[in-house]
Amino acid sequence: MTFPDPATPPRPPELLRPYVVRERSARWILELPVAVVFGAGWYLFTTRVVHAPALFALVGLCFVGYGVFRAARPAPALRAGPDGLRLDKVSVPWKSIREVVIMLPVAQSGPSPAVEVGLRLHHGAPLPDGMDGVVYDPGDPNAMQVRRTFAAGRVDPEPLAAAVRAYGRIAVVESRAGTERRIG
Repeated sequence: MTFPDPATPPRPPELLRPYVVRERSARWILELPVAVVFGAGWYLFTTRVVHAPALFALVGLCFVGYGVFRAARPAPALRAGPDGLRLDKVSVPWKSIREVVIMLPVAQSGPSPAVEVGLRLHHGAPLPDGMDGVVYDPGDPNAMQVRRTFAAGRVDPEPLAAAVRAYGRIAVVESRAGTERRIG
């Protein structure tokens, strides 16, 4: 039986799950009809033309189900979890990240504005999964190597900063109009 270390405070229950932002890309408009047409065509071909067993027809229905699933549950655009931070197809382990930057617009319109999330990587860190190359600018040590803009209301900066601090234990910087403020 293991007991928790009294020196480390327990993590709040809301941080036991990763912070995830899902955004539907415009590709689902094409993917869903293609999956439905292909799946229905396969089903009709196997049952009406070839008179194949129902197992072959089931494959067509699986394509339809896959298309509906992809449209209903898009892939994560941002995920901060125990393995690291993921922006679209770029997955970066926590040990490679120097700082996470949350860039807010100059004029905030409402409680959750459009934000840009960027990563500053350690110089010489291994190449993150999903990237072909990383450029470091010696003239600008605060340049970000990975970044993505999210629409208004999609990213809540406070829970994202809390998840980064809880999982990665790295610095979180809030940037607005060129001025930076360390959140954690």
